[in-house]
Amino acid sequence: MAVDGNLSLLSLDMWYTKSCVGHWTFGISYTDNTVDWFRIMSEHVKDTRFKESSSPPNMDGYFTYLRGLNDVRIESFYVENLRFLHYSNDFFRRPWAFGYYHWSNGRLVFPILRDCFGMENLGTVNIPDEVLKIDMGIADEESRTAMIETCYEADRRDIEYRFKLQ
Repeated sequence: MAVDGNLSLLSLDMWYTKSCVGHWTFGISYTDNTVDWFRIMSEHVKDTRFKESSSPPNMDGYFTYLRGLNDVRIESFYVENLRFLHYSNDFFRRPWAFGYYHWSNGRLVFPILRDCFGMENLGTVNIPDEVLKIDMGIADEESRTAMIETCYEADRRDIEYRFKLQ
């Protein structure tokens, strides 16, 4: 997808959809290292427009700014039915910044916001059309099962054992 689509940077949609301003992040990303990034960065290092942008003043924000210049193609993607944890030491104190993501049917769902806090308007948002969709044929239940088996195997075994005892 990245090579065939002539993409210079491609990142998982961890911030783009929920930021409402198209914030791009290196979080989980592909980088085309044939691009002369040092030249591009040095050409724009003193741009005052970056400092005035709504993106945070960090590398992700700088590349969000570079994305808008159209010198290189910088995009975000999601995988249909993927479930993902953007880890933090406390999902409940900063549930918007970190948490549990689920991309499904053109929507990005944050189950902690939606189900624990009852915030449907923040817990389920439309994915913008410009975010590239990768559909690998993963069934929604398959995604849930994979998360349980890989992330919570010990807890799952303990829960199953306790249910057998009852």
